[in-house]
Amino acid sequence: PRALSASHTPAVMGQSECKGCSASDPTTDTVTVKIGALGGTLLADAGASPKTSPKHQVPEEQLECQEEQIKHLEMERAREEEGRRLEVLEQQRLEHGRAAEEQRLERERTEVQARDVQRTLEQAKLAERTAAERAAAEAAARTAEEARKRAAEEKTRKDAQEKVDGFLKTKGFKTISMPRTSCFTASYPLHVAVQENK
Repeated sequence: PRALSASHTPAVMGQSECKGCSASDPTTDTVTVKIGALGGTLLADAGASPKTSPKHQVPEEQLECQEEQIKHLEMERAREEEGRRLEVLEQQRLEHGRAAEEQRLERERTEVQARDVQRTLEQAKLAERTAAERAAAEAAARTAEEARKRAAEEKTRKDAQEKVDGFLKTKGFKTISMPRTSCFTASYPLHVAVQENK
């Protein structure tokens, strides 16, 4: 038989905590022995081993009940340990899930930031290209306008020169700055043009 710890021993000697042993009733479970009826068998039983005597059968039953209690407690402890182990596994699974979710969210944030940076760069390139095209168009327009103005000025100058040349030729002047002389008098083209109101 196994030795029991103090926490597993019954509170009262001869009584057990297990249901099988505690259900015994001392009034109905009492055996009355008539010595006369047994006669010689009583003497034969006296030489029997102490393990088979009724006094020693009760402690064996108690030991069996206590062993059942110990097994029951060990099973309970094993269930509790299994429960704690499962809780730890569940906690680890949840933490792993949270970590994976945080990594996924961080990856998404990084991707969104990368897309935003890419979009910003593309917008900056587009704005730069648009500004360069606008500047080129404005420069081309200025150049064209300056060329048109020069052409208009040149045409105006040519027309004026043709008028002056025509006036000088019709009036007999050689150049605009040389006077025309006749009979000791000199007349200048500018004076003649003012007199004729041209």
